[in-house]
Amino acid sequence: MKRLCLTTVPIIFLFLGVKAQVVDVITTGISKPRNFELLGNDLYFSESRINNNPNTGKISKIDITATNPVVENIVTGLAGPIGIRLIGNELYVAEHNNLKLSKIDISIANPTAVEIFSFLPDPNTGIFIYPETMVNFGNALYLNSYSPMFSSGIYKVDIGIDPVAVENIVYFDFTSNDLYTNSISGTALDGNILYFSHTQYFGTISSATGKISKIDISSTNPVVEEVVSGINNPYQLEIVGNYLYFSLFQNGKIQKINLNDANPTIEDVIQGLSGPSGMKVVGNDLYIAQFLSNKISKLDVSNDLALSIDEFAAPKFTIYPNPTSNYIQVKELNATKAYKVYNVLGVELMSGIISNTDQIDVSNLKNGLYFLKIEGYSQKKFIKK
Repeated sequence: MKRLCLTTVPIIFLFLGVKAQVVDVITTGISKPRNFELLGNDLYFSESRINNNPNTGKISKIDITATNPVVENIVTGLAGPIGIRLIGNELYVAEHNNLKLSKIDISIANPTAVEIFSFLPDPNTGIFIYPETMVNFGNALYLNSYSPMFSSGIYKVDIGIDPVAVENIVYFDFTSNDLYTNSISGTALDGNILYFSHTQYFGTISSATGKISKIDISSTNPVVEEVVSGINNPYQLEIVGNYLYFSLFQNGKIQKINLNDANPTIEDVIQGLSGPSGMKVVGNDLYIAQFLSNKISKLDVSNDLALSIDEFAAPKFTIYPNPTSNYIQVKELNATKAYKVYNVLGVELMSGIISNTDQIDVSNLKNGLYFLKIEGYSQKKFIKK
């Protein structure tokens, strides 16, 4: 695999009277970065265009603990990879330009992309699905799609069965003015709540017609609820503590809202970026893909993460055995809840639904310290031995 040596360069932005430090992690040797996933110290990212050719792309990675990160190519020859999602050792890749969902086993040397589906029609309309970004809840991938000039939607893909089962969750037909407001461009999952951004497929960037909506994916018939509107083309989304961050690709900035607010107010986080696309929280840092300048940067978001911690107010639960080798069991839950398992870097490794006395299989985790977060409850540490 080809390796490129790169340097880390700090850049200072003066913003709203406060110095927000954006550190450039990778500045050369990558092309049109879009989205991230993390496994251990390895940050995987999609490069959607090589030499500005929209029908080429690749998946690469860097070691984020290295002083001078080295880019390593994992898989090349992909057609416009945008969204990526890691489930176990399988990295799922949305090849937008090939209308394809693929997967890569990153646990092996010299992996290849294996097709999950391509040119898959919407089960209701027959219009092909153009996969773009995705999140997962257990074995269910929730991916957003838009078919230029026709439709945009969110699809649930059950990867636990072969062949995969696809279900349309949200659908917008581009009729009349829907084309200008309902093209879904990004998603983020917080427990059972799936947030997604609406942006303009055509129009001017000065038109603040974009918005963010949400659905409850645990509902049999999810209803779209508007969260906030009046945004200039919101693009990718990321949960940062109690905040929802969203990139504004054309405006070169990142904004946020507090998800605890009944009527959230849009706040600026940082500006002066070059085509900000995907984001990923790793520890106290927010990694940012700057598409137009072909680089990856990071921003310290520890203040927003610290403001989101309220362990004393949240109800508590018990986990046992701890330490454990195979599973953890929970008790003192009063209802079925969503859970997530994180490593010490704050990277989500597992997610699902749990009820009182249920067990979570952790046998595939490496030995070490982990955190179990259950919706509406305090966070608990456990040790895998």
